[in-house]
Amino acid sequence: MKYAYYIINGLLAFIFALSIITSGFTDFNITGMATLNPGAVKVELFVMSYCPYGTQAEKGIIPVVELLGRDIDFKVEFVDYAMHGKKEIDENLRQYCIQKEQQDKFIDYLKCFLEDGDSENCLASAKINTAVLEACISKTDKKYNITEMYNDRSTWIGSVNKYPQFNIYKDLNDKYEVKGSPTLVINGQVVQSERSPIAFLNTICKYYENPPQACNLSSQTPSPGFGWSGSSSSGSASCE
Repeated sequence: MKYAYYIINGLLAFIFALSIITSGFTDFNITGMATLNPGAVKVELFVMSYCPYGTQAEKGIIPVVELLGRDIDFKVEFVDYAMHGKKEIDENLRQYCIQKEQQDKFIDYLKCFLEDGDSENCLASAKINTAVLEACISKTDKKYNITEMYNDRSTWIGSVNKYPQFNIYKDLNDKYEVKGSPTLVINGQVVQSERSPIAFLNTICKYYENPPQACNLSSQTPSPGFGWSGSSSSGSASCE
């Protein structure tokens, strides 16, 4: 009986500790920081992972996300169709699952991916648990029939050119009437912004009741596509 008592109490302690660890994961925002501050602004960026203008927007907004930390509730979401082939569907799934289940590593992965699109190298450098990732990808793919619809061209959508559907965020695409990559949504409103870090910062800061202290960032707009060097005179083009 004595041993049974110790075993039962040990199991209860383990379950309690596990519940604390698990709840801790839900309290982290995308930068890996602890619970969001009151008044944090919700920012949703809809992209296609291989759209050069989507990657441009991501490169512009990441410094702002890192700067604002607990004061921003930031999420990358995906347009409900993919213009850039099977590799985009695969990458969308990969990023969705990293953000969903290994959230504190997502920004590191995304920054690496935006360098040259080498996902395999980025999985290693961001220390992604690939077993967890693959399980999530498989489950999500089946739930939303993503590969099945890619293989069935009769399900592709588009008035002129036809593209495979990617319906993980279909409800939000419909809600916000997302038309292309990138689309920026702040506190539930579709917003236009130039794509330099300072432009994103100024746009987002308009939505705070009590804006956090900000710092000066570069006014240079990132270049479209992969690579962090260079700049662009265009901050409004899109894939649609």
